[in-house]
Amino acid sequence: MRSSRAEDNVTTNEQMMELLSVVWKNLPQRVGQDWPEVKKGLLADLAKMEGMDDPADDYLLNVLVDHFHPYPDAMTLIGDAYQCIMGEHLPEFDVAMPEASVEIDNEFEEESAAVEFEVEIEEQESAELIEEEPDYYLVPVHFATNRKRDKRYKLQRSFTGRRSNQLTYGLAHVSMPKTHVAGELETPSRFWREKADPKKHVLVMSLDVLEKGGFVSSANQSLANAQQNEALIYIHGYNVSFGGALRLTAQIATDIGFKGIPITYSWPSYTRTLRYLGDEANIKHGQPFFDDFLEMVVNELNVTKIHILAHSMGNRLLSQGMQTADDRKIAGKLGQVIFASPDVDKDVFSQRARKFAGKAERYTLYINESDLALELSQFLHGFARAGERDNDPLVVDSVDTVDATAVDGSFLGHNFYQNNRTVLGDMMKLVFGNLAPSKRENLRQAPGPKTYWEIINQD
Repeated sequence: MRSSRAEDNVTTNEQMMELLSVVWKNLPQRVGQDWPEVKKGLLADLAKMEGMDDPADDYLLNVLVDHFHPYPDAMTLIGDAYQCIMGEHLPEFDVAMPEASVEIDNEFEEESAAVEFEVEIEEQESAELIEEEPDYYLVPVHFATNRKRDKRYKLQRSFTGRRSNQLTYGLAHVSMPKTHVAGELETPSRFWREKADPKKHVLVMSLDVLEKGGFVSSANQSLANAQQNEALIYIHGYNVSFGGALRLTAQIATDIGFKGIPITYSWPSYTRTLRYLGDEANIKHGQPFFDDFLEMVVNELNVTKIHILAHSMGNRLLSQGMQTADDRKIAGKLGQVIFASPDVDKDVFSQRARKFAGKAERYTLYINESDLALELSQFLHGFARAGERDNDPLVVDSVDTVDATAVDGSFLGHNFYQNNRTVLGDMMKLVFGNLAPSKRENLRQAPGPKTYWEIINQD
């Protein structure tokens, strides 16, 4: 049995799940014609594992060996990826064959849990004003969360994966390096034990908790000083930490050139790949809090336009909240509403779409074919998800469906929406111009009887 990485509190099962997420899109070609049956059996074992209170630390390691042992190319891919990410040899995936020429993408290292990888920076005195420096600038990110606060920690770790029965508001400042590259969430390398540095990394630099009235005043002051009197709300998906959500919000707002104020809505995710069902329970519990938050933004912020981007499981909050929002209050204020890889029952999404039609300027649904998170969700629930393409992409009235399969949609969660510059550019055209799909040069209409669009990858 392998030991846990104590410094990150990540078990071997977590390591292997992260690894599987990274190589998922390449496994079909490595396994060949047997892939549909292998995938079915593997998803069944993953679903079984979700229901275990305390699986053996090497459970998933043994599952992967059992499923892929007959397929040397897949075994080599997994073993090489583990070596690249973890810096260790994985003898369980050695194969008795000549060394395969498998190219290992450098992104493997960053794909291992680094999407939401938390880093500690030197603690700042609460009253100290963090000054911008020539090599980076600060992105103010207002936030609301129904996560439980742990006052023993500062900054991004001060809000946990446990649920609270009230909303907490605040303002964070996130560093953005002047060397930032669009589509990158620059993070200290776990492999090289790199020290966090705001000159090179996107980091939460300060965090102030505010009363609701203070949040409204602060947000309205920021709106008054912004180039555009608009807000962009980001709702994260499953397996995302509080600090990760703030960092993603700052990165996306920066990459699409947003000139208003970014706002994070963070619901209590456990930030563990193997806590999907726990995240699912938390998001269901949190619906009333999100509804209250959205009502507050609409009624109390001096904003002319509100754009909303939700990812994965976060779309459950958004799609439900949109259908119940008061038409009279929300009319004219909602701009672009973007559903990225929604982990929502396909039929339920269609039902909700009929009820929220007309409340926003435009609705856009980004879907993707190769997505482990959504495939596992479909297996667990027994019903297709709105963010899957499969052979029957979801097309509903009032929502523009965009197929992003052509872009590199690596996990942890199907995060092409924030790491592909073509998709970021497409969202920019939506937010700044409300352009229809036919007017966006990076899209082409898909062949077939259904009217939807495909992204032409230019990244």
